[in-house]
Amino acid sequence: MTLSKHKTLLPAAIASLIIVFSLIAELLVIIGLETSVASAIVAYFGYFTICTNIFVAMCVTSQAVQKQSNFCTFFRRSSVVGCATGSIIIVGFAYHFLLRATANLQGYRFFIDFLLHYVNPVLMLVFWIYYTPPRALQYKQLVHWVVYPLSYLAYILIRGAVIHKYPYAFVNVDVIGYASTLQFAATLTLQFLVVSALLITINRYLVSKR
Repeated sequence: MTLSKHKTLLPAAIASLIIVFSLIAELLVIIGLETSVASAIVAYFGYFTICTNIFVAMCVTSQAVQKQSNFCTFFRRSSVVGCATGSIIIVGFAYHFLLRATANLQGYRFFIDFLLHYVNPVLMLVFWIYYTPPRALQYKQLVHWVVYPLSYLAYILIRGAVIHKYPYAFVNVDVIGYASTLQFAATLTLQFLVVSALLITINRYLVSKR
């Protein structure tokens, strides 16, 4: 089942513009901080925040443009959008409780950071509520949804083993070891599953009563 085609697409278009703007702005910031464009791109795609905001941008933009291609249709699927929504909510939670205190950003960097970690998760949640048809999600889809965060974990561990750089302190195997890293990962994965199950419950039993 795909997202509703019978509602105005203006909210999707506005959300798409904001999310894409924040992604481009953050890329430019990282390019300015790194020694080369290549190293900036490597750093940029190492963050779960960025990967998930890109995931969200694909879902929102696919809904906004309504292009009838396999790519856009995939990212308009209710299950895919649900996975993206659960993931971006975890981005916001993890940043707020684990990373915000050490960020110490100011000016335009604070603004971009605020978009990526606070505004975009809220936009995606509203987008999901507005466009997802009632009872479009099932609990068994959690098995598929969890592939995304686990794939990211595998990616950064393999990447880190090669370049010895990790995007977050709590996954820095070189400093805290695999045991602590996997413990943090298991906790975040469990939180993702809880949030995702809650989204499915809302869709099946609350949204369906609208």
